[in-house]
Amino acid sequence: MGQDTNEGSGIGSTGRRSGASSTGGEGPYNGTQVPFSAVSEGEEREGEEKKKKKEKERVGIAMAPLIKNDGHISNTVNNMRWGPETHTFHLPCGECTVTLEDVALQLGLPIDGSAVTGVSAIVESTSLCYSLLGVSSVDDESNFTGLKFSWLKANFEHLSFNAIEHEVICASRAYVMHIIGLVLMPDANNNRVHLMYLPLLANLQNVRSYSWGSLILAMLYRELCRMTKSNVVDIGRCLVLLQSWALYWMPFLASVRHQLYVFPLVNR
Repeated sequence: MGQDTNEGSGIGSTGRRSGASSTGGEGPYNGTQVPFSAVSEGEEREGEEKKKKKEKERVGIAMAPLIKNDGHISNTVNNMRWGPETHTFHLPCGECTVTLEDVALQLGLPIDGSAVTGVSAIVESTSLCYSLLGVSSVDDESNFTGLKFSWLKANFEHLSFNAIEHEVICASRAYVMHIIGLVLMPDANNNRVHLMYLPLLANLQNVRSYSWGSLILAMLYRELCRMTKSNVVDIGRCLVLLQSWALYWMPFLASVRHQLYVFPLVNR
C-alpha cells in the first residue's frame, strides 16, 4: 500500500513537472506562453487599481473638486470628504452635512408640501411641448427626453410687449425649466433639462406647493454618493447649494473675507 501511494505520488509529481516544462517549450502542452514578468506587471497594475478604488470608497470624495469653481475657496477643503454610508462630510474634528434647513435658508425653496413625483419617460414629447410651451423642440427624435438650453434661450429669451397671457405663461414655464436644469438640478453635461419636470409646471399656481427643497437635497446626496465610485469623473446637481453652505457654515475655508449673507441667496 505504501509503495502504491509513493508511485501515485511520483506520477502526480511527474505530471506537474511535465506541465511546468511544457510552458518552457517541452512536452505536449500547446497553450499560450506568458512571460512571468508580464504576468507580474499585470497583477501589479491590477492590484494598484483595486487599491485606489478601495481607498476612494473608504475615504469618500474630497470636497475640493466640488467647489473648485470658486476662486475664494482655500485648499484646506481637502480635509473634507463625503462618506456614502453616513451621508456626511468627514472632517478631522467631526462630521457635518447639508440639511433641509440649509436648503430653505440658502435657496429659499419650500421643504414641505407635496412630493415631487412623476413619469420620467414621456411618451408624447412633442404634444407636451406644444401644450405647455406653445412650441416644440426641433430635435431629430420624435420622442426626445430633454430641452436644450440653447433652444429655450432662442425661443423664450425675448417676449414681445403685446404678448398675450398664454405666451407669458409659456415663457414663465420655460424660465422655470431653465432654472431647474441650469441651477437647481443640472446634470453632468449641463446642456439640457429633462422633460419630466415640465408636467409639474402645468398649473403655475401649484408649483410652490411641491417640496422642491427635499428633491434637490436628495438628488445632491445621490450625486455625492455616485462620485465616490472610482470610475466616475464628473458631477452634477446643485453645487451652488454646496458652495454657499460651505462658505456660510465654515468661513475659515475661504481665503478672502465675504460680505454678510442675505437670505435667500437665489433672490440676491
